[in-house]
Amino acid sequence: MLAEKKSLKRFLFVYISSTLLLIGISEFFYYRAFKSSIIEQEKDFLERQLKLYLSKLKNNQDIFALKKLMELKSFKIDIAIYKNNIFMFGTSMPTYLVTDREYWIDNGKLYLLFIIPSKKEKIYILLSRALDKTELHLFLKKLVILDFFILLFILLVSYYLGKLFISPMKEALSNLNEFVRDATHEMNTPISIILANLDLLNIKKPDLEKSVEIKRIKAASERLSKIFKDLSYIKLEFYRPRNIEQLNLSDIIFERLDEFEFFIKNKGISVETEIMDCEVNADKEDIVRLIDNIISNAIKYSPHGSIINITLLNCIFSVVNPGKIRDAGKIQKEFVRENRNEGGFGIGLYIVRKICEYYHYNFWIGSSVNNVVVKIHFK
Repeated sequence: MLAEKKSLKRFLFVYISSTLLLIGISEFFYYRAFKSSIIEQEKDFLERQLKLYLSKLKNNQDIFALKKLMELKSFKIDIAIYKNNIFMFGTSMPTYLVTDREYWIDNGKLYLLFIIPSKKEKIYILLSRALDKTELHLFLKKLVILDFFILLFILLVSYYLGKLFISPMKEALSNLNEFVRDATHEMNTPISIILANLDLLNIKKPDLEKSVEIKRIKAASERLSKIFKDLSYIKLEFYRPRNIEQLNLSDIIFERLDEFEFFIKNKGISVETEIMDCEVNADKEDIVRLIDNIISNAIKYSPHGSIINITLLNCIFSVVNPGKIRDAGKIQKEFVRENRNEGGFGIGLYIVRKICEYYHYNFWIGSSVNNVVVKIHFK
């Protein structure tokens, strides 16, 4: 279910962000085109005004005659006259003059430059007018409203497409969960029969208990039983009622070490322990599963003939074994294994983490020099 939600979120993020990016780029160029059209309209207006004023002069070359018109204050625009880049007269004096451009915008005003042909000197007429931003603001307002409806439409479509995209995965996961549940249920009966008959055989023929073959059969059966219990715990027992009781952790650790004795000897591993008494209130099945997974991981990933240190001091359970972890966070996830050369389903540390979260124990795993260290503080 978690993987399904993550996939849906990633799909929605990629789809929505890419769509909005394309729309944003399109609107940016559309806005620039609209703004350019407004500027062109303003330029046309300034040019028409200049032609209108020049038409009142008897001689268009007689620019000084414009001064008389300015004194009558009949201009609807600002005009500044420059001779050889020096300001001569006008209705306003701009802060600066740019002679290499036809127009520019400064402080919300449009400046349009005209050059009067002359053999002796350069005469510039600079027209200016405050830009009317009403149309531009109205356009932006409409664009924002349009963006709101576009975003709403994209969200609805993307959510529908996401559900459509996730549907086959959801069905496959549902079928897989159902298969695991049924498979674990079917595994329980033959495993229980094998273990029960081994116990009966050991009672009838005690000498057989010491044989290597019987030990291997029992160890393999117990391993199958552990796998079954871990899978069923994930799929069925996370929310089962707990039988909370007072437990002595040291007794449980020694009890579980006895169960792993065959695997420890078979791999030639030595276990050094320093165990002090520590009592906790918890469900025994949860604590047994927690300790089993940590010890079995230490045995599984330790080299042949190595040493495992197990301590319980001040209610801090610690297991140190040779090895190295590349990504401590990743291996705590469901069905994730860092070393695929070893067996297992990659659910041991996930179960440990979930149990610690349930009881609010502090759980830590990481590397120290050339060792893997697992610590649980049973606070």
